[in-house]
Amino acid sequence: MAEFPALPLWTDSYLADTRHLSTLEHGAYVLLLMEAWRRPTCSLPDNEAVLARLAGLSEAEWEGIRGNVMAFWTRDGRSRTWTQKRLTKQREFTAKHSKSQSEKAAKRWDKTRKGNAAALPDGCRGDASISISSSVSKDTGAGAPVEDPVKALIDTGIALLGAAGIPANRARSIIGKWRKDHGDAPTLAAIVAARDHGVTQPVEWISGRFRSATAEEDEAAAIRRATVERYKRLVGPPMLAVKGRMS
Repeated sequence: MAEFPALPLWTDSYLADTRHLSTLEHGAYVLLLMEAWRRPTCSLPDNEAVLARLAGLSEAEWEGIRGNVMAFWTRDGRSRTWTQKRLTKQREFTAKHSKSQSEKAAKRWDKTRKGNAAALPDGCRGDASISISSSVSKDTGAGAPVEDPVKALIDTGIALLGAAGIPANRARSIIGKWRKDHGDAPTLAAIVAARDHGVTQPVEWISGRFRSATAEEDEAAAIRRATVERYKRLVGPPMLAVKGRMS
């Protein structure tokens, strides 16, 4: 599953740039755009046989249209990759927007959770993450029920997974496991990100997101341990204090 399944296509700009292409060249170009978009580096390998295969063509067919199609791409000799300037900018914008939306979702979650905790007596604040009901009558107009953040999380998740054909009971079980393994705020952020990206397979996408985050945390921990060990070897064992005066 690609990190960003939906590729924005600005039709006016695309047609303005590509009206000279043949139907075959259009197809090859769009396939290569989609392939690059799905890759973590948003690029294509500098390998003619691979490019032909990605475009769905034989090497002979690819050779015939290569010049027109690859005119939109820039080759990096150092990394041996091809990139498309406009595609790269769109990818950076999408990644930045996704991160911003996830952070906003996490902040909304923390704010709501803290608000719920403050609304409870001191002896009940430890249960602020479970279902909360309001005793204020709607007829009085004195106030509205306090929103339950966990219910909001679960409802949002069930709506997302339900759209993918997952029954509500199964969706609750999956969401419960995510909350147990990763916490409420990261789970909410992942669900919101999947929804905003229009993901069609949310379970696989969100699980992959969590695996990536865990791998990054493990790598960072390993680097910290290695740095500490290296420092110890450079500095050597600590010197022991010697009692008494030297003669």
